[in-house]
Amino acid sequence: MNKQELSILVGGEAGAGLDTTGQILLLCSSRGGLYAFGNTEIPSLIRGGHNSFSVRISSEKVLGHMQQVHILLALNEETIVLHQEDVSEDGAIIYDGDILQNIEKKSWFRKDRQYIAVPLTSFAKTIAQDPIAKNMVAIGAAFALADYDINFVESVIDKHFKRKGEIIVKRNHDAVLAGYGHVKAQNIDFAYTLKKTNDPAKILLSGNDAICLGAIRAGVKFVGEYPMTPSSSILHYMASEAHEYNIAVRQTEDELAAVNTIIGAGFAGVRAMAATSGGGFSLMTEALGLSGMTETPIVIALCQRPGPSTGLPTRSEQGDLEFAIHASQGEFPRLILAPGDSEECFYMTGDAFNYAEEYQTPVIIMSDKYLSESKQTVDELDQQDITIERGKLLSDEEIARSPFRRFAWSDDGISGRSIPGQPKGMFVVASDEHDPTGNICEDSDNRKMQMEKRMQKLTTASKAIKEKYRVYGSERANILLVSWGGTKGMILEAQEMLKSQGISTKFLQMTVILPFPHDILKLLEKTATVIAIEQNYSAQLARVIRRETGFLIPHEIVKYTGRPFFAKELTETIQHILDPEKQPNVPKYITYRERNKMKM
Repeated sequence: MNKQELSILVGGEAGAGLDTTGQILLLCSSRGGLYAFGNTEIPSLIRGGHNSFSVRISSEKVLGHMQQVHILLALNEETIVLHQEDVSEDGAIIYDGDILQNIEKKSWFRKDRQYIAVPLTSFAKTIAQDPIAKNMVAIGAAFALADYDINFVESVIDKHFKRKGEIIVKRNHDAVLAGYGHVKAQNIDFAYTLKKTNDPAKILLSGNDAICLGAIRAGVKFVGEYPMTPSSSILHYMASEAHEYNIAVRQTEDELAAVNTIIGAGFAGVRAMAATSGGGFSLMTEALGLSGMTETPIVIALCQRPGPSTGLPTRSEQGDLEFAIHASQGEFPRLILAPGDSEECFYMTGDAFNYAEEYQTPVIIMSDKYLSESKQTVDELDQQDITIERGKLLSDEEIARSPFRRFAWSDDGISGRSIPGQPKGMFVVASDEHDPTGNICEDSDNRKMQMEKRMQKLTTASKAIKEKYRVYGSERANILLVSWGGTKGMILEAQEMLKSQGISTKFLQMTVILPFPHDILKLLEKTATVIAIEQNYSAQLARVIRRETGFLIPHEIVKYTGRPFFAKELTETIQHILDPEKQPNVPKYITYRERNKMKM
């Protein structure tokens, strides 16, 4: 039976055009009204090494990548060796017949796999006149196998390469047609097909793209950043849109300079942001405290990757949550938001800028490589849902009513704010402790008052922010899955897999980590089986929950290989927790811990 879903994995070495291949596959499907999701796995190399780009396409909404592959596009032999285990029994492996011959004599050859030889190299050289174009030949072969509308594919390719000139357009166009025609001529009966829909083209966004769009809609006017994977595309995107939206974008000499520049911009009344990863955030921590002490609004997107030190620069992890909570010396309020998909990245970035100004404090948006760089189709974004709220930014008339005291006591912890140039709004600002006017003061009573005033902001924010978490699934379920960030999509898919097997679950997605939502304790206590799912070694959110509520989450599923979860891995591990006799094994790269049987 034909299925309107397709999982394609293209593999090869760095420099072989894999990113272009993945982007074209995504564009051809999303512009054809289909849902799609794309994820890259690459080593930290400019050339060589093994790269892969996974694309999942469906007529129904997809939330993440798949472990099972329907079409494997092998641009080299290593791709077959590494990935053919994941190819479904009714799938196919398309390989370069020019460089691989007599494959039945290879040690990796399997009789239960369908191998399709396509002369990728010779077609690229003779038709496109460029050996790198073998990836375009492979695209044509894949769409032929899935019986996708080649005329539509041609139109997408024409538009994609148009800015490179007619010659490049024609070469890529012809390369795709060559691959398509070669496979079509073989009349292969394939189980998975794709049909273009009559629905409008869908928006294709990465998490970083969505953060940028949310920031632009929220009125960002200054971006200071030093490039660091996986946050760099935020700098690139903002620089490309700077002229259109009147945004000052500065690539600074390092991350400390970046955060200092956005503090200066925030002090001047401009909405400002920086983006970085864990290593860069380490350099930002001193200045983060400056933002907290001077009560200057800033937004930082922290796009996590595995550490410590350089770690795995091009992989994904959620290892910086507790770091973000405690970063910089001393105590001061900060808000931490944790979107789980591209749509949430858009809307929650808008929230971040409002919160930064309303509570006059740094706001950190937690992302990870998987969420930051994976591309997915999203429903139309409602820009009207992002409004601009500037908090206690006083007018000239309000300032003139009484002597202005920038850090005056306020029951909600938030003092009135002025910006440079406002008559009678001048004040002193320093990184030292200060009195209500801003002048340095070491008096004990003043210190107590200023500390309590600043920390009161978290209580104020906690009361004002209504939605700090979301719950998916059946309210009656006795199994609660707890997580945050980019794991969202795979958990939702695992829920559906478990549901099909008669196992009912609910999923607590934490979207606001600070101020902490203490009311989740009721949900935790009334559920029989609670399982934390995180992409870090120590289940950091579970530790934060225990510290804030006293509740010990008894089961932890963690993964720290630098690769994201698969829904199948989660499903099998949850089954193991529920019935270890029926499901005795845990997947290879998953670590499961039962905390109530461990010494704490």
